[in-house]
Amino acid sequence: MTSLVLDTGRRLVDVESFDARSATVGLAAVLLLAGLLVAVEVLRGLDGARARALAGNLTIAIGPLLVAFAVIVGTRLGHLV
Repeated sequence: MTSLVLDTGRRLVDVESFDARSATVGLAAVLLLAGLLVAVEVLRGLDGARARALAGNLTIAIGPLLVAFAVIVGTRLGHLV
């Protein structure tokens, strides 16, 4: 089973070009970032210690995604110049 998963993953990576894979990963990261930002804002509107704790945990996850977003935007702008 493990070799089948690895072989399938390798074939999927080999089929697409680097630009297509880059765009797909970038889109997934941006959508995840947007979803997490919306979730944090919704949790801020709720009262309670549990909502505040969950919002704090999501804020920790948002940090690396903001860095990824900056890299994605920087790379895309770099290709335009």
